[in-house]
Amino acid sequence: MATTNSDCDAYSRQIQRINPGPDSGRWEISLNQHWEFHRGSLDPVGIHRKDSVVEWQAVDLPHTWNARDGYSGGNDYFRGDGWYRKTFRVDQSLAGRRFYIHFDGANLIADLYLDGRHVGQHRGGYGAFRFDLSEYLRPGETQQLAVKVNNERHTDVAPLSADYTFFGGIYRDVKLLVTGREHIEVMDCASPGIFLQQKNLSERLARLQVQVKLVNHSTETLERQLRIEIAGADDRLVAHREQTVVLPAGCGSMESIAIEIENPHRWDGIRDPYLYAATVSLLDGDSLADRVRQPLGLREFRVDADKGLLLNGRHYDLFGVSRHQDVEGKGWALTEADHRRDFDMVGELGASAVRLAHYPQAPCVYDLMDEMGFVTWAEIPLVNEVPPTEAFERNVRGQLLELIRQNYNHPSIFFWGLCNEVSFSEIGKDSLRILSGLQELARSEDPGRLTTNAVLGRCDGEDIWFLTDIVAENVYFGWYYDSVEDFGPWADRARGTYPQRAFGISEYGAGAGIGIHAEEPRAGDHSEEYQNLYHERSWLQMRQRPYLWSKFIWNMFDFAVDGRDEGERPGINDKGLVTYDRKTRKDSFYWYKANWSREPVLYITSRRFDVRKRPTTDIKIYSNLATVELLVNGRSLGARAVQDCRAVFPAIELAMGDNHIEVRGLDRDGNGHSDRVCWQRIENDDTDIAASNGIIGVDLENHRVYHLPYGTSVAELPALIKLPHGASLDLSRAGVAEKILRRGDRFSVVAANGHRREYTVEEGALSVARPVRANMQMLHGILGYPAAPAVKVVDGNDRFPLELETHRASFWLTGDPNEGSGHIRIDLGADYFVQRLDCAWLPPLLTDNGVAMYTVEMARDLEQSELVFTESYTTVVDRRANREPLRTSDMVGHIGRFVRVNILDSSYKLDIPSFGSFRLFGATQFRVSGGLLYSEQLSIDYESRNIALPNPLSVAELRERLKTIGENSQLFVERGGKSAGDKALISEDCGVLVTSRRKDGLRRERYRISFNI
Repeated sequence: MATTNSDCDAYSRQIQRINPGPDSGRWEISLNQHWEFHRGSLDPVGIHRKDSVVEWQAVDLPHTWNARDGYSGGNDYFRGDGWYRKTFRVDQSLAGRRFYIHFDGANLIADLYLDGRHVGQHRGGYGAFRFDLSEYLRPGETQQLAVKVNNERHTDVAPLSADYTFFGGIYRDVKLLVTGREHIEVMDCASPGIFLQQKNLSERLARLQVQVKLVNHSTETLERQLRIEIAGADDRLVAHREQTVVLPAGCGSMESIAIEIENPHRWDGIRDPYLYAATVSLLDGDSLADRVRQPLGLREFRVDADKGLLLNGRHYDLFGVSRHQDVEGKGWALTEADHRRDFDMVGELGASAVRLAHYPQAPCVYDLMDEMGFVTWAEIPLVNEVPPTEAFERNVRGQLLELIRQNYNHPSIFFWGLCNEVSFSEIGKDSLRILSGLQELARSEDPGRLTTNAVLGRCDGEDIWFLTDIVAENVYFGWYYDSVEDFGPWADRARGTYPQRAFGISEYGAGAGIGIHAEEPRAGDHSEEYQNLYHERSWLQMRQRPYLWSKFIWNMFDFAVDGRDEGERPGINDKGLVTYDRKTRKDSFYWYKANWSREPVLYITSRRFDVRKRPTTDIKIYSNLATVELLVNGRSLGARAVQDCRAVFPAIELAMGDNHIEVRGLDRDGNGHSDRVCWQRIENDDTDIAASNGIIGVDLENHRVYHLPYGTSVAELPALIKLPHGASLDLSRAGVAEKILRRGDRFSVVAANGHRREYTVEEGALSVARPVRANMQMLHGILGYPAAPAVKVVDGNDRFPLELETHRASFWLTGDPNEGSGHIRIDLGADYFVQRLDCAWLPPLLTDNGVAMYTVEMARDLEQSELVFTESYTTVVDRRANREPLRTSDMVGHIGRFVRVNILDSSYKLDIPSFGSFRLFGATQFRVSGGLLYSEQLSIDYESRNIALPNPLSVAELRERLKTIGENSQLFVERGGKSAGDKALISEDCGVLVTSRRKDGLRRERYRISFNI
């Protein structure tokens, strides 16, 4: 909640006092507490003044301003400036020390001010960075830090675009480093200043070269001692060296010390993630001037084109997950506990590797990788686009230097990722030069590791395949293209064509919502059942191909993509094995756990598909036990051998009511394991039909069918309708097979249990009964007000009555208590010309006559692929300055399939006793008018399907004045059911028939002719 100015004054008096710490040479003091935040642009000169009228919010770090709107859908999350300020005082006793402020990460551009003076800027949202405050701090005085962070797109800062939300803010830890005048360097890309280089490794001896960057800020040349100590995992000293170093006045130097470890214990991934600790101390006699501790892991590895990864001389099957760094309710503002929880789940899964996509992650993450033994792919955020400019090149080179130098000593990192889904077919020679330069830079900075990149699926053989030391592909067979079974043949062809090239899989996955289930799953339905099939078939093919050096699932967790609109909810990519809130492990999680983990696994799939209407079902078990026994309602149905970590019991009968399903099994040690679910079988009285191909619209509340193609016969109707399982159509009331269906005709759907439901053929605006998706909707009544779901805006009812007594309403509300903006997408099923949008806003009985400020966007139809997964919208109406209450009407004049209304602001208010006044976002009806043809010269009434002619025209002249919506459209002029010739004159007994053919079927409209003479 935003604070008032006086509240902020009180808050700002919580001055952080920075006092001397223990005599350790350097101190690190957390600055996470007691910040104030303002979202929006401010004048940096006056930001520290107490008489400022700007409202500030009290926050602690880490913090993001997109914690709510970053995954609400609509691709409209806030991207701009956010300001942070903090008051502190350094103790006078620290005068003469050096001071550095350290940020673990701030997205995307950060400007630091101290008492209004600009200290510096960092351009990049993921790497750590530091500023030297020594010349700005005044020990003994109260001072104010201010940080401006901006997360807008900047053409010189990577990434320019990506399939995830760019959360803004200081979303990682901030601390103050206090050192003496001579110390280990801290300003080398925010690195530790120490680089542990493994020169030779055998069973008997490990030889290391330790490079240490030192700096002397005094005016005198100094002689000091540099000590290296290496301790084992039990903290016992195993090696040490010390030498005298000379530090020239006022500059830095590089020192190198050789050190050996006898009988080295290797870091061996999840098999044995053994870690040493290397401590580097700078000494002034018996006094400690500085000390830095770094992890050390000893290992040898290489990637073979035939055998994959070899770690310490043995094959290491590198399988695992990719991970984004956001969590529901927090965005990117995670704590160390959040990160540990995430990787504890990765460990539970049994993964051997992690791809940290698509950017550097928090410093503690790399510590966890070392500790848990995950072989790690770390990468820079170079995604999709590589503009050929010097400024962009400087930026990505700087971000690569930060990634390598800051994480150089982490033994878990084997691979530096240079880019993701950059296609050489879309970039020129200058962009290629930038990428080649990154390869050269990575190899020169760290020749001991391999470079890689994630290329777009099925790009084997393109230039980008040969850019880095090794390569991997993002493949989505069976999700965005082809079938799952096509993966294996493709991989074998690529290997056969390029047998010397080591390649792996950097992404594969399918989306699933835990509330979406299907008896007959199919690609793209986002059901858990299809996700299960996808991963089963994908993994079984991958594990048979040891030449794949990597196999990374996309993704471990659902993550925010505010521009996506799919599955259960907008704003989320649901390809994770675990939900965005981390509360639910999806079925596919246990498929991999059964395959990868050494722990006993016994798991019944489709457990959340707990209401069944079919009398029988297959019961599928994921397990790594030898055999499993199935019991249904206490009766054993026998045991089955587990093959490929699955056991399927086919066609199991379910009784009406509750069915208690249990599986049992024994592990290798004879210990018993079980799993249980309860599925309810209900009477199959389902008569809810759906459009089989998106052509028609179905109003289930009023049992009406809209948008039948003109001339649809009774015999053609079944092809347009998708029936529920076991249901049938009764067309006896509709008439004989040849009869053309018209408004008012009726037919019945007969459920499996004989229950009947009658449907009526109706006509209406293009939008009536079409699928809709809203960023939020009030699905349940609250405080005496009825539910207000999104589907209400396309039910054809634009009247304003509110019936509180019957708890019925004819409008949609977001139901957001935080008064967030609302948006809703109407799917017309295919491209149409949209002439007009009429909006009926909220009813006056609910609130005083308010005004909605809004925009309208449209997007063309699309075919989904790994590159095209969301619509591309164009603003067609801008009513952000709207002042019309209740109803508005806007001419549109665009072609598209998707119509999205964005309610940006609203003056509709609702006063609720004891709760206060709330702004309301929603509407009663959105009426879209249009059709399959349009004209710039003639008047077309789309509601009555009438074309008005100002004077008689020939058929050819009329055709010239009419336009259809696409290449697959045709236009005919007919009279008496027969086609009229081009020279024939148009009369009122003529009609215009227009068709549009798509792969899902044929749309037809007929327009009458009238004359306005």
